[in-house]
Amino acid sequence: AVVMRLVLAPLLLLLLAAPFIDLPPAYLLAAATPAGLNGLTVAHAYGLDLRYAASSLAWTTGIGVAGMSALALAL
Repeated sequence: AVVMRLVLAPLLLLLLAAPFIDLPPAYLLAAATPAGLNGLTVAHAYGLDLRYAASSLAWTTGIGVAGMSALALAL
């Protein structure tokens, strides 16, 4: 799930939108951002494992911050 959110989402945006419009780099960064609290809210509403949802949120946020920092330094 983490790889899908941080890698697959920007790739899909790039593949689907770039041939049709001039895609600003900020849009790719936005597509790679962690999902936020939505996953935790949905997990709570449906009685899913909150510890797993919170862990996923923390990991994706950390990886997203590190990845965007690296990308910002590279640009």
